[in-house]
Amino acid sequence: MKKLVYLISPNKIHNDFYDDLKKVLSARNVKFFQLRLKKIKKDKIVKIAKKIKKITRKVNVKLIINDHPNISKITNADGCHLGQKDMNISKARSIVGDKIIGVTCHNSIRLAKIAIKSNAT
Repeated sequence: MKKLVYLISPNKIHNDFYDDLKKVLSARNVKFFQLRLKKIKKDKIVKIAKKIKKITRKVNVKLIINDHPNISKITNADGCHLGQKDMNISKARSIVGDKIIGVTCHNSIRLAKIAIKSNAT
Protein backbone atom coordinates (compact mmCIF):
# COMPACT_ATOMS: atom_id res chain seq x y z
CA MET A 1 0.00 0.00 0.00
CA LYS A 2 1.34 3.40 -0.98
CA LYS A 3 1.48 5.85 1.90
CA LEU A 4 0.29 9.38 1.27
CA VAL A 5 1.66 12.53 2.85
CA TYR A 6 0.07 15.81 3.96
CA LEU A 7 2.90 18.30 3.48
CA ILE A 8 3.00 21.69 5.23
CA SER A 9 5.12 24.57 3.97
CA PRO A 10 7.99 26.11 5.90
CA ASN A 11 7.36 29.48 7.55
CA LYS A 12 9.27 31.34 4.85
CA ILE A 13 9.39 30.68 1.12
CA HIS A 14 12.69 31.36 -0.64
CA ASN A 15 13.31 31.34 -4.40
CA ASP A 16 14.80 27.82 -4.39
CA PHE A 17 11.69 26.48 -2.63
CA TYR A 18 9.70 26.09 -5.85
CA ASP A 19 12.24 23.78 -7.49
CA ASP A 20 12.52 21.78 -4.27
CA LEU A 21 8.74 21.48 -4.11
CA LYS A 22 8.60 20.21 -7.71
CA LYS A 23 11.13 17.51 -6.83
CA VAL A 24 9.29 16.42 -3.69
CA LEU A 25 5.91 16.34 -5.39
CA SER A 26 7.25 14.42 -8.38
CA ALA A 27 7.57 11.36 -6.11
CA ARG A 28 3.75 11.29 -6.22
CA ASN A 29 3.24 10.38 -2.56
CA VAL A 30 2.03 13.80 -1.39
CA LYS A 31 -1.76 14.16 -1.53
CA PHE A 32 -2.16 17.60 0.09
CA PHE A 33 0.11 20.64 0.36
CA GLN A 34 -0.79 23.25 2.98
CA LEU A 35 0.60 26.73 2.49
CA ARG A 36 1.05 27.89 6.06
CA LEU A 37 2.62 31.34 6.18
CA LYS A 38 2.28 33.38 9.35
CA LYS A 39 3.12 37.07 9.64
CA ILE A 40 3.25 37.51 5.86
CA LYS A 41 1.21 40.15 4.05
CA LYS A 42 -1.83 38.79 2.24
CA ASP A 43 -0.77 40.07 -1.19
CA LYS A 44 2.53 38.20 -0.84
CA ILE A 45 0.68 35.00 0.17
CA VAL A 46 -1.51 35.35 -2.94
CA LYS A 47 1.56 35.68 -5.17
CA ILE A 48 3.24 32.64 -3.58
CA ALA A 49 0.02 30.58 -3.65
CA LYS A 50 -0.48 31.23 -7.37
CA LYS A 51 3.03 29.92 -8.11
CA ILE A 52 2.48 26.88 -5.92
CA LYS A 53 -0.93 26.18 -7.47
CA LYS A 54 0.73 25.83 -10.89
CA ILE A 55 3.06 23.21 -9.41
CA THR A 56 0.46 21.27 -7.43
CA ARG A 57 -2.02 21.17 -10.31
CA LYS A 58 0.50 19.40 -12.56
CA VAL A 59 0.92 16.51 -10.08
CA ASN A 60 -2.68 16.32 -8.81
CA VAL A 61 -1.88 17.55 -5.28
CA LYS A 62 -4.56 19.47 -3.41
CA LEU A 63 -3.49 22.97 -2.34
CA ILE A 64 -4.82 24.08 1.04
CA ILE A 65 -4.37 27.68 2.21
CA ASN A 66 -3.93 28.18 5.94
CA ASP A 67 -6.02 30.79 7.81
CA HIS A 68 -7.31 32.66 4.74
CA PRO A 69 -10.46 31.39 2.97
CA ASN A 70 -10.44 34.57 0.84
CA ILE A 71 -6.97 33.78 -0.47
CA SER A 72 -8.09 30.22 -1.11
CA LYS A 73 -10.88 31.56 -3.30
CA ILE A 74 -8.72 34.18 -5.07
CA THR A 75 -6.06 31.61 -5.98
CA ASN A 76 -8.52 28.81 -6.82
CA ALA A 77 -6.90 26.60 -4.20
CA ASP A 78 -8.59 23.32 -3.32
CA GLY A 79 -9.51 24.51 0.14
CA CYS A 80 -8.47 26.18 3.35
CA HIS A 81 -7.44 25.24 6.87
CA LEU A 82 -8.75 27.10 9.91
CA GLY A 83 -7.30 27.32 13.38
CA GLN A 84 -9.52 27.61 16.43
CA LYS A 85 -9.09 31.41 16.50
CA ASP A 86 -9.69 31.92 12.77
CA MET A 87 -12.97 32.54 10.98
CA ASN A 88 -15.82 30.14 11.80
CA ILE A 89 -16.54 27.28 9.42
CA SER A 90 -19.92 28.53 8.18
CA LYS A 91 -18.44 31.90 7.17
CA ALA A 92 -15.51 30.14 5.47
CA ARG A 93 -17.97 27.84 3.69
CA SER A 94 -19.79 30.89 2.32
CA ILE A 95 -16.48 32.01 0.80
CA VAL A 96 -14.98 28.75 -0.54
CA GLY A 97 -18.20 26.92 -1.40
CA ASP A 98 -17.90 23.16 -1.57
CA LYS A 99 -14.11 23.12 -1.41
CA ILE A 100 -12.13 21.50 1.41
CA ILE A 101 -12.20 23.11 4.86
CA GLY A 102 -9.87 21.57 7.41
CA VAL A 103 -9.94 22.55 11.07
CA THR A 104 -7.34 22.30 13.82
CA CYS A 105 -8.70 20.06 16.58
CA HIS A 106 -5.67 19.81 18.90
CA ASN A 107 -6.19 16.05 19.41
CA SER A 108 -9.59 16.81 20.95
CA ILE A 109 -12.61 14.62 20.24
CA ARG A 110 -14.87 17.47 21.35
CA LEU A 111 -13.33 19.88 18.81
CA ALA A 112 -13.46 17.21 16.10
CA LYS A 113 -17.18 16.66 16.74
CA ILE A 114 -17.79 20.41 16.53
CA ALA A 115 -15.88 20.58 13.24
CA ILE A 116 -17.91 17.70 11.81
CA LYS A 117 -21.21 19.29 12.92
CA SER A 118 -20.09 22.55 11.30
CA ASN A 119 -19.48 20.77 7.96
CA ALA A 120 -15.70 20.82 7.87
CA THR A 121 -14.46 18.42 5.19
